Amino acid sequence: MTYAAIHKSICSGVFKPVYLLHGEESYFIDQLTNLILEKALQPHEHDFNLSILYGKEVNAKQVIAAAKQFPMMSQRRLVILKEAQQMKDFKTMELYLQQVVQSTILVINYKNKKVDGKTKLVKGIKKLEGAFLSDKLKEWEVPKWTSQYLSKKGFKLNNDIPTLVSDYLGNDLSKITNELDKMLLNLEKGATIDKKTVEKYIGIHRDYNLFALQNALAEKNVAQSFKIAQYFAANPNKNPLVLVLGNLFSFFNKLYVYHQVKKLDWSTQMKALRTYNDYAYNQTSKAAVKYPPQKLQHIFQLIREADLKSKGIGMTSRNDDALYKELIYQILN
Repeated sequence: MTYAAIHKSICSGVFKPVYLLHGEESYFIDQLTNLILEKALQPHEHDFNLSILYGKEVNAKQVIAAAKQFPMMSQRRLVILKEAQQMKDFKTMELYLQQVVQSTILVINYKNKKVDGKTKLVKGIKKLEGAFLSDKLKEWEVPKWTSQYLSKKGFKLNNDIPTLVSDYLGNDLSKITNELDKMLLNLEKGATIDKKTVEKYIGIHRDYNLFALQNALAEKNVAQSFKIAQYFAANPNKNPLVLVLGNLFSFFNKLYVYHQVKKLDWSTQMKALRTYNDYAYNQTSKAAVKYPPQKLQHIFQLIREADLKSKGIGMTSRNDDALYKELIYQILN
């Protein structure tokens, strides 16, 4: 089932006897688990009818035993198994499906990876319509998700904010929502979120982040590019070189894709670029003018060489400052 379908069902008070929430994106798993906890039981029912177990501390037999208990002075019983991926005999959980207790809601959280879809457990829970695979959002999907998240919270935002947040915080939704929620605590409902607001409360300095480095390179601003790169070299924990190189590769690859599709219709271009708003599209098209395809191919090679050097290949000792200076100089020349 999809996240939206399960969410709607839970909010309507319709529960499945077993849920398997698994995958690499923990945010959606936590959201659905918390929603089930909120809707399935009243607070006064928790003492006798709620069991929260952890895979590292229990075995399958103990979880099944908890799930087979009947509710006390309540319509249902709720058993939540967290960190199921740490359970040594997790596969044995399939035995519960031989005799599912309809008055129990069993929620299985299996984070950071998916359960093999060929197992009897997954096949059985799919038949019960309680399986949800929580995939990581693609990088290009995060800005749209961020925009929707803030809009649902009742805030307005400038067009560049979703991209700025995505470039700085990546695609870890738990991290993103944590930072956004801390920011929103300082704002009045309905306020418009601009770049200064994000920089102030999330700590994204306009001069020293991946988003700013992209802009500087896109504009071929030599002084600004070297200034940011020098800061990155001096603060490797905040912006690891491997992360910066990956970000630069993605940025220049988008410019390369633009050159391949720029003569096609606008909607096809947007789809190929995985871009959802005019701001991001215009930023890409303007930057692409400064970097023709042949230059971009050379830049890809430069990034690959820098990656190898960062791993000690072709260098006697690692020097991030020298690597950054050399890479930025060659990209801009």
